[in-house]
Amino acid sequence: MPRRPVKAEQIAAALAERIAQGEFGARGWLPPLRDLAKTYDAVERTVTSGLSLLAEQGLIEIIPSRGTRVLTPMVQREVSDITRQVGTWRGFHSAATRVGAQAYTDTNRILDVEATPDVAGRLGIPVGSTVLERARIQGLVVDGTRQPVQISTSWITSDVVNRLPILREHNTGPGGMASRMEEVGYRLGYEDVVTARLPSPREQEQLTIPADHPVIVTWRRAFDQHGSGRALEVTLRIINPHLHELVYRYT
Repeated sequence: MPRRPVKAEQIAAALAERIAQGEFGARGWLPPLRDLAKTYDAVERTVTSGLSLLAEQGLIEIIPSRGTRVLTPMVQREVSDITRQVGTWRGFHSAATRVGAQAYTDTNRILDVEATPDVAGRLGIPVGSTVLERARIQGLVVDGTRQPVQISTSWITSDVVNRLPILREHNTGPGGMASRMEEVGYRLGYEDVVTARLPSPREQEQLTIPADHPVIVTWRRAFDQHGSGRALEVTLRIINPHLHELVYRYT
């Protein structure tokens, strides 16, 4: 199969970035082919090749005689979203709002569990210690249909939960868990560990993806920057990278 021209790949990358930033809105239409050719100083055949690449990635649909439409919008998640509250939201919901999408969170499990070696090691507590587990699926609503984007599970140390019993509720209030912690004096810092792998059968089902579709795996540890800097909670996220980008900014 002949390789696409480099120019077509560059056009696809540029349009994917614009889609991720919400320039065309959720389910919005891209400019006509002739306008894209002018914008990117390319012949229409090259632009068409770039659009075909985006269609293969599931970002757009090409509708004959009508044009090119954005499919489920990609959430471009800046890591700093967790520290910035927009209205009543932080994190995933604020990022989805930024690209003009409607987000949802289904919290399906809130219960006390024993910390596994993986969780205990990241929290710096003995294996088997009691922690509060909060499990949820987050995604986007597109044309009335829910599209799951990530599985997010948090484990919170018992002393934090005792201080903030609202963390046992489905609705933890504006800004979520992080805002509640800050309100009682915790000064939060974060550490992310990011890897990738193929999904488990359960993750395939929850994210509605095939077995050969890689997922991003992030472990985010929240710690108190006062005093000893001990860990307060850790969150595991399993992310569909076709619908969610992670953006890290440095100065």
